[in-house]
Amino acid sequence: MKAKLSREGSLKSFEVKGDLRLRIFDSTFTKVKLDLTANTTNNAQFQTHPNVDKSLFNNARTVQLKDPSKGFPINQSVGVLRWSANATSDAAGVLPITFTVWVNKGSDESFNIMLEYELSGGDSLSNVSVTIPYATSEPAVSSFDASYEVSGDSLEWSIGAVDETNASGAFEFEAQAEDEAEFFPMNVCFSKNRPFTDVDEELQLDKSTLFSIFARNMAGGPSLNLLAEKYVSQPINPKLLAYCPTMDLLAVATLDEQVYVYRLNGQKVFGVANRQAHGGVNQIKWKPNGQSIAVAFSSRKICLTSSQTGKMMYQLDCSAHSTAQICCLGWGYNFLDVDAVKVNIHKLRGVSNLEDVTNLGSQAKPSDFPDLPTDLAFLDVENMMPKLSTLPAGGQE
Repeated sequence: MKAKLSREGSLKSFEVKGDLRLRIFDSTFTKVKLDLTANTTNNAQFQTHPNVDKSLFNNARTVQLKDPSKGFPINQSVGVLRWSANATSDAAGVLPITFTVWVNKGSDESFNIMLEYELSGGDSLSNVSVTIPYATSEPAVSSFDASYEVSGDSLEWSIGAVDETNASGAFEFEAQAEDEAEFFPMNVCFSKNRPFTDVDEELQLDKSTLFSIFARNMAGGPSLNLLAEKYVSQPINPKLLAYCPTMDLLAVATLDEQVYVYRLNGQKVFGVANRQAHGGVNQIKWKPNGQSIAVAFSSRKICLTSSQTGKMMYQLDCSAHSTAQICCLGWGYNFLDVDAVKVNIHKLRGVSNLEDVTNLGSQAKPSDFPDLPTDLAFLDVENMMPKLSTLPAGGQE
């Protein structure tokens, strides 16, 4: 769903596009048939894939190949149906939520921006957020409903759920800017359980196929329990995900080459600043103790960010050493006495390698595993300096 609104909240354009994709992992299920509920609500128009029987879909809302003797390909995501719907600017009630922006300019190139929202449709929304860009100076928020976060070159207002109990709200901030256009366009993201276009599907299989599914499900085997499932405002690169080894934090890279850290409930904790000169994101790696996160960019720069404060601690520029791209990241250990560390590791239960040193808990003494960076950080330089003899009193030769 894409819509453009004026700053006064009037609708300028509205478009909804969707598609139905089929992916089969087992050759047993290639000759399937989909019975759909596909109503032409909101003037929706449907288009089937050229290999799908168009006449059967128009008459019975069934998706099936033109040649039923053939099957759908295996391990390929195949689009079988597309639909789209548009609305004119005078369409009433088409938007599930509306926003209005009030801009007041001060005498010293400062702007006061107030943003209001109101639930305009009958359906509840979740994960509602508004991203507001800025360029000249970081905004100062004066009043807000829900929560917000300032990261990089944008201000994100996280509203969360919008329903009958939270049908309206406002957000106000002040910032220096050369022109009010710096704060536009504002991007709104949300999740909606009820689709704008009424499309649902039912899979039709014969009895032998159903028995095969049932038999394999009853056979048992390892299973994974779902801990959390949340929608985020930006599309994510599925190849760049990193879970914190000590805390329930997930670092993700978005398709626009930004890195964000989320809690399992979907709340954004902080973002790793990616200036345009850094380029794309190549790798993400948490420190074993979870206190820092390293992000490698295509510019061959590595940013180290604290997970406690969300601020960048250090930046490494590897472009002077190599022209190759960074394809792997790893955290190392720097011990004062490696041989002594190996001896102490064998003395402890449940510890077999250096990776376990970070999770030793109370069973290990810090003196057993002296860490070089830690020792250097707490080094008392004054006491380590050589002591010089007292100089004789002046005036004597």
